[in-house]
Amino acid sequence: MIRALICSSLAVGGLVSATASAVAATPAGGKVACVSYAKATVWEPGARSAPQQLTVDATGVIVALGQQTTPAASACSVQALEGPFVVTPGLVETTSSIGITEIWLEDDANDSAAVSPKGGPMPIRSSFRAFDAYNPRSTLIPTARAEGVTHVLSLPRGGLISGQAPFMRLRGRLQSEAAVNRSAAMVMSVGMGAGSRGHKLQTARAVLDEARRHLRTQSAKGARRLPAPIGAPGAHGTPFSYYANLTALGPVLTNRQPLLVFAERASDLEALIRLKTEFGLALVIAGASEGWLLAKELAKASIPVIIDPLRYAPGSFDQIHARPDNAKMLARAGVKIIISTFATHDARRLRQSAGNAVRAGLSPDEALRAITWTPREVFGSTRSPITLGAVANLAIWNGDPLEPRTSLMSLWIDGARVSLDTRQKRLMRRYRDEPERRGLSH
Repeated sequence: MIRALICSSLAVGGLVSATASAVAATPAGGKVACVSYAKATVWEPGARSAPQQLTVDATGVIVALGQQTTPAASACSVQALEGPFVVTPGLVETTSSIGITEIWLEDDANDSAAVSPKGGPMPIRSSFRAFDAYNPRSTLIPTARAEGVTHVLSLPRGGLISGQAPFMRLRGRLQSEAAVNRSAAMVMSVGMGAGSRGHKLQTARAVLDEARRHLRTQSAKGARRLPAPIGAPGAHGTPFSYYANLTALGPVLTNRQPLLVFAERASDLEALIRLKTEFGLALVIAGASEGWLLAKELAKASIPVIIDPLRYAPGSFDQIHARPDNAKMLARAGVKIIISTFATHDARRLRQSAGNAVRAGLSPDEALRAITWTPREVFGSTRSPITLGAVANLAIWNGDPLEPRTSLMSLWIDGARVSLDTRQKRLMRRYRDEPERRGLSH
């Protein structure tokens, strides 16, 4: 006999506007435990339902939605949670290094950058797969999940071409269980940093041209060695790593893998549009603080843009023309936008960033799309709609998720209901309860 589930308190930080209560039923006759959310408004980009009941069974499948049910619903012993709730797809963060970085300034806790065996500069790192360093037990994963983030594109850092970023679900005991796509994007950076941006783009163009030639011949014989990028002698490393880096660029040149490039300044974006045209790349630009200046050109070139709505003033010489309604102006021109925090330890602020884009004129539907469906579409992940019979990929809130006072109540990732507990919450409970446990008074 399966024991009945007992609902625990779902309050998060005391910011709960709805009370969740459990109605426990004793399973009988082969009944299985199911979770039912009453008065649940399903909000997907472009559509909102009336409040209805949503039920997920023990296998993580949606078996009841409003008046519709599947045959599996009849086998449910229901744990009923009273709303109202707002149900959205899980959120996706695309510019963090979650899972490959724990502490930026500690070498043993930062696996985001490939370096040469001798410790020298190595600008071309396209064969580096960040997936191999991914830690599914990172303490940053529960922190992101506690604010509704279910998937991340975990980025390698450093160099001109940093390496391959995996698209990961934030659950799973093993790397292979967490992986959605082990090499979802190739990462590159131009703009601020050492060396001329013109030289960086020249080097990138030369490397892509060499990789294209290497792809055509499928042979290293006679391949010429490029000048060391950015003035670094021996930057390509050994001949093996050099040819491995060329081979790794094959999916980029054949449009099977997007090239994600960090750039902020409008002139850099213009140069990247030319690069896309020259090589026929599936280009994605991250940053684009001055993107509104080239909104029509980006839309015409079909280049998705990842932006941080909180970059709304001159923060550097690359962002002199940044403005708060950048997201709205790009979306209005027809650019496919993704919203990101550009943070690893603060990826949990993703919905706050989207809310700030709404404050500056982006529609709520466009903001929700920019943190749910669009990143999945751009980086090749199958999206799971909130429909009867679908596997549950759900974030369940006690209000509008774009409002900072709203709390996350439940989170489902690929059919599994995950804990919302974090190391920070456990420490809070420990030090809050310690004086009482030791018999001490405040």
